[in-house]
Amino acid sequence: MRGSITVSPRSCARQRILDRGQDLVICERERLEVERVQVSEGDPATPASLASTVLTKPQSPREGPRADGSLTVWVGLGRRIVRLNVERAAILGGAGEPAFWSALSRGEAVSRLRAAFAEAGIETPGMDARILVAAALGIDAARLVTSRGEPVGAGGERLADFAARRLAREPVARILGSREFWGLPFLLSAGTLEPRPDTETVVEAALARAPDRAAALSILDLGTGSGCILIALLGELGGATGLGIDRSLDALSTARRNADANGAGSRALFAVSDWAEAVTGPVDLVVANPPYIPGPDIARLDPEVARHDPRAALDGGSDGLSAYRSILADLPRLLAPGASAVLEVGHDQAVSVASLGRDHGLTLDAVLRDLGGRDRVVVLSRAGRTRATERRVLASYAQRKKPLVALGRNG
Repeated sequence: MRGSITVSPRSCARQRILDRGQDLVICERERLEVERVQVSEGDPATPASLASTVLTKPQSPREGPRADGSLTVWVGLGRRIVRLNVERAAILGGAGEPAFWSALSRGEAVSRLRAAFAEAGIETPGMDARILVAAALGIDAARLVTSRGEPVGAGGERLADFAARRLAREPVARILGSREFWGLPFLLSAGTLEPRPDTETVVEAALARAPDRAAALSILDLGTGSGCILIALLGELGGATGLGIDRSLDALSTARRNADANGAGSRALFAVSDWAEAVTGPVDLVVANPPYIPGPDIARLDPEVARHDPRAALDGGSDGLSAYRSILADLPRLLAPGASAVLEVGHDQAVSVASLGRDHGLTLDAVLRDLGGRDRVVVLSRAGRTRATERRVLASYAQRKKPLVALGRNG
């Protein structure tokens, strides 16, 4: 039986374990008396029937924390014993309470959070701790450094909330509600993918196809999400206008707010469509960061991605290429002669996407790598490159002697 459980403790709360947003408080002692247990499966237990209920920590090493961070606990419900597997996210020292954080100095709060994040297996514990403490206090990073001895004080309530959410593997950007991309702030919502630095490679590649930054270009962004790619491009291309397409109304509402906040609102439109189904061309530039994770692989992604990014923005079908098939089929009618499509791809999908494009009469202009050296962007065009040139591009790509294209931010 697996479920979430809420416990009201009678005694200490030395460790806190989170399961799907529900709090399970466990004492460092062997037994913890509780007043109430609510189990998500089966009949709710009542306080009267649980007067002597205890949570017993497992004694066998095999029942302790496992490599994946999970922990088995036993809950006594009257005469029944129910076994629950819950995800382990320990905060030592009773840190689930705002008063605990309020009493600490700012430096101590950073140290406690860093240790808890590290124990929970979070990849960047120190950075996350500093960001969240500063955000909870409403100060910048420099002020946090110079005021380490000052108390957390009134920021304790926000910090307790931030700590619990991060230990439940909610990303820092989602806790804060925004993420920087291309030097601009972007609001996030449940319907938007969190922008990643690797996606800036799409912006770089698109700008390289626009040598005249003042030209009156038309840009189509398929699967716009937060609008980060389109809005970044509009910020660099002063004469351009853009249309952002998404199936999510929530994402489109967020993209509109981001366009207005970043000064691109008058040159950006947003509309609902199933990819380019409702769009007519021609346009000068198409950009897209479609879902490209094979569906069966999503469960193996980091919890920050698998649990908190919208599945529709991740799931590329059984082979990760479903969205590309839809997009590439429409590109010949959407692209003006000589226009380009700049598409983000998975690290092992460049050749497959180029092949799909060739099936629709598109030629491969370039494959670009991100800062980590992984294939990240495929550039296709309706015309302009000969097949012989395309073969040379593919041959260079296969040899891996040097990056096919090396672009700086200024193109």
